[in-house]
Amino acid sequence: IFPFRRENGNTTFLITDSSLTLETADFKSYTFVSSGSNTGSLLNWLQVRNKMWGYNGIDFIKTWDGSARQILNGNGGTPNVPKFKYAQYWQERVWGFNNPSVASSLDFSSVVTTDAVIINPDDSRAWPVTNSLKIGEGDGELGTALWVRNGQLKVGKERSKYTIYGTAASNYFARKDISNSVGIISNDSIVNLDDGTYYLSQDGIYKDEQRISDL
Repeated sequence: IFPFRRENGNTTFLITDSSLTLETADFKSYTFVSSGSNTGSLLNWLQVRNKMWGYNGIDFIKTWDGSARQILNGNGGTPNVPKFKYAQYWQERVWGFNNPSVASSLDFSSVVTTDAVIINPDDSRAWPVTNSLKIGEGDGELGTALWVRNGQLKVGKERSKYTIYGTAASNYFARKDISNSVGIISNDSIVNLDDGTYYLSQDGIYKDEQRISDL
């Protein structure tokens, strides 16, 4: 269940079983959003400004504005957005991690064009192929998580974690955290709570760099 908050103060919810997505305000009546998503991966939804973005790492990215669905596959004036498995909205950009062709690729949208025109993340010009960081490329680890902690974008792999620094496409870079081979194996396990981030790693549950459970 994914909340969709409107500027008029109302909130609806997108409900998915991976293949089908419906929208509801009261859990009694429902509006059809999409169907036919690949059931091999959970379909997640993320609010980006006044639209919801759907992604699962297999199908083309889709958006929903409350009345119309759009497939971001490069057709009909849409951008050809990488089919990322994990997503966050950070620094007014959509960030997507782990696409089918490059599991270590962290892709992000543009906020302005080369001629200084402000654009939305679903603009056809918003996803140049150069907007990409390779996170631990060649380390043999799959990309497993993407989250925001204390205003910083964080990236998880199976046995490592990274923090993204910078403020523009020209100066973004990834720095590997000092994690002693501690990574994240479940994006859904990540919880920011009080003074720490909790997550599931290969040898148990961690709070930041401290293991707090058995294997």
